[in-house]
Amino acid sequence: MIITLNNMDDFYRFQFDHDEMFNAVDDTGFYGLDASFGMFRLNQYGLDHGINAVTIDGNFNRRVEMYSSDGFSPRELKIFVSLGDCCECYMQSIGQRILLSPNKVIIYFAEDVSGYTRAQAASFKGVSVNVSLESVQSLIENYQCKALERLLSPAFLNIPRSFFHVVESTEEMTAIAHQMMFCSSERLSDTLKYRDLGWQLISLALEALIPKPRCSGRMSRADISKIHRAREILFDRMESPPSLIELAREVGLNDFKLKQGFKEVFNQTAFGCLHRQRMEKARTILLEQRGQIITAASEVGYQNHGHFSVAFRKYFGITPSAYLKLTQ
Repeated sequence: MIITLNNMDDFYRFQFDHDEMFNAVDDTGFYGLDASFGMFRLNQYGLDHGINAVTIDGNFNRRVEMYSSDGFSPRELKIFVSLGDCCECYMQSIGQRILLSPNKVIIYFAEDVSGYTRAQAASFKGVSVNVSLESVQSLIENYQCKALERLLSPAFLNIPRSFFHVVESTEEMTAIAHQMMFCSSERLSDTLKYRDLGWQLISLALEALIPKPRCSGRMSRADISKIHRAREILFDRMESPPSLIELAREVGLNDFKLKQGFKEVFNQTAFGCLHRQRMEKARTILLEQRGQIITAASEVGYQNHGHFSVAFRKYFGITPSAYLKLTQ
């Protein structure tokens, strides 16, 4: 194992060998690390041919950056459900910072996982269900899922490309991940239960990834266009959005049809869409304008930055100031 520890930007930096970790997990189903900054455990369980699940449990006594310059992962589609505190992950092959928070599921492919994971708080926990690319292709062919094939196609190129998708974690996904985190696989009944939970999680995550039909046929094209226009208005005026009745009048719909239309077209309420856009825009502003929490709050429609901080933490699981430290 290659270990380098130093103090940089208030993060305790730890360099580890990805190959050693993957080899240990393949050989024994377990990888463990105990160091002055805390502990880190991985347990791997086979579910079916080409499919496995990994539980990750880390507890740190200080801010830690775990990084590597070399790391080649198995050729798998990974579905990761975060259950601990927020952390930031950066993989060079993907080239983007990914915020892992308890209400998010990350679906990604990356053969080269060189980069870092920064843990701001004490707990880094999650469950990853990993499906070999051959098994993914088999699923796509068996169920003739063209939408899924298009979304995952970069992994099947002659020279595969890394990618990631983020979906909202439902209560059901989170509950399944918690069960997998603490489920034993020592007995046959437990093993079968674990396999069933893994397949449920795969199914729910891929279902969330596939775009839903935008309407049931009860709405005209003109009405659907008005719903899209209403969302544009909300996003353009997020600093001071119109009320639902004002919005309905502006686009030429009654408020009941507008409410039903948002749920049917976007699978969210009008102000659910607005809230999600506000939080994502605020995160972008914080990254681009370091330390400007009040500016970010104001630009997304919060006059009270305390209320903004509460909303940001509820959505991402971390306060804006802690997020800024995490992304230094």
